Amino acid sequence: MSAANDDAGRERKRLRPDDDAANFVYTGQENVPGGVICVRIHPSIKVIRARAFFRQTRLMSVELHDGLEVIEEQAFQGCGSLQEMLFPPSVRAIKDFAFCWCSGLTAAIFNDGLEVIETGAFYGCAFERIDIPPSVKAIKCFAFRDCSGLTTAILNDGLEEIGDRAFGRCALVRINIPPSVRANKDHAFRNCSGLTTVILNNGLEEIWRGAFGGCVFESFVIPPSVRAIGNDAFEDCSNLTYVHFCDEIEEFVSGESMQHWWNHRVHEKCLSTYCFLAQFNIPERLGLVR
Repeated sequence: MSAANDDAGRERKRLRPDDDAANFVYTGQENVPGGVICVRIHPSIKVIRARAFFRQTRLMSVELHDGLEVIEEQAFQGCGSLQEMLFPPSVRAIKDFAFCWCSGLTAAIFNDGLEVIETGAFYGCAFERIDIPPSVKAIKCFAFRDCSGLTTAILNDGLEEIGDRAFGRCALVRINIPPSVRANKDHAFRNCSGLTTVILNNGLEEIWRGAFGGCVFESFVIPPSVRAIGNDAFEDCSNLTYVHFCDEIEEFVSGESMQHWWNHRVHEKCLSTYCFLAQFNIPERLGLVR
């Protein structure tokens, strides 16, 4: 038999359906063998341990069961061959960096029941679209950062927090922030260089520092619920030519929430904000500034 035939035979044997690497059942053991390809989580498991499948670069599929509750930190980090994930409704939390740098992960289906997507959970994945269920209260910092193919993110009413750089450097084209969100935190959508449409709903209270820096939308509306806009919130938005403030603009600017913006027209910490107001001629619309 030729050497090539020997190699082919060994490869077929390695990928036999009954091969331990091809069909691994996870029962909570601390040491998972290297080279696993297909994983089934045993029905008795409620928590997948931290780093359980860390850098299992050949891992292609994972079957989760209804009853699983938590996927711990870095559980699947660096599994570059993993292609898609279906999260059952029993999963409540996806912890820090659980699927970070799963560069082949093109699809994730989340179900109602998920409550929090923690720091960096899907950092650097290959999604094109995600649909966040209304049960999710928080998308923490870096959760979807550097998902460079992510063009569509559906955020549902019920979401309360979008963390620091949660969607930084994504390919989003349009984003609708639901009214349940109280704050877009620092740099939440920083450098989403394809973001042409932003919809902010009444209920939003704070736009934090650099939240939309480097985006390309031309206009947007600030709802009347907004009481504070952070420094450099719209830094490097080179296409931005029109901002519509709420009808209550006089109250908005003259109230306590704006005192840190306006102190004899320029605050020592907020010069860039004053320049923003002046650039768009907001003072011309004012009847009163205390």
